Amino acid sequence: MGLDIAKMVRTWWLYQSGQIAGYIKAHKRYEKEGGDYGIAWIEWQLAHQRKCNGDGEVCKCPPPPKAPVEPFRKDYQAEKSDA
Repeated sequence: MGLDIAKMVRTWWLYQSGQIAGYIKAHKRYEKEGGDYGIAWIEWQLAHQRKCNGDGEVCKCPPPPKAPVEPFRKDYQAEKSDA
């Protein structure tokens, strides 16, 4: 019986290690994309301020860049609606 529990714990640990490693990799990618997004947003905002003067005319600038989506581990964190 002790060996079965040890085997179950080891299997669980290997599974979780893989899940956590995947999450860390995804989060590092998210951080890089977030930095790239920050630069793109600043460039867009400066171009928008130069072109659009706010005198009631419709803005003809391209839409602002979209922020990257943060990785989320369902089995590690509570639901976003619960947090």
